[in-house]
Amino acid sequence: MEIPILYALAQKQTIPVYRFPLPQTGSMSLMEPDGTCYIGMDDRVLDGGTQERMHLGHELGHCMTGSFYNRYAAVDCRQRHENQANKWTIQTLIPVE
Repeated sequence: MEIPILYALAQKQTIPVYRFPLPQTGSMSLMEPDGTCYIGMDDRVLDGGTQERMHLGHELGHCMTGSFYNRYAAVDCRQRHENQANKWTIQTLIPVE
């Protein structure tokens, strides 16, 4: 899946994507209590290539699956949510063939 299609999917799902300094992670997403999602992307990953595709896909995976956690969550809980986001990203970005 190409990057413009990922941005179109975010727009269709009303998930705004903001440029935001995130030097430690490159990107992040969050969900409000009402279910509204937001994605922040650091300028260094907005390369129009693999980095941007991977970061945006992963954050969309969190939003599309609702797999979020907070800083107090246990490591195994965090990993489960990361795995869910990664699974969505892999199934979406990598063609079956």
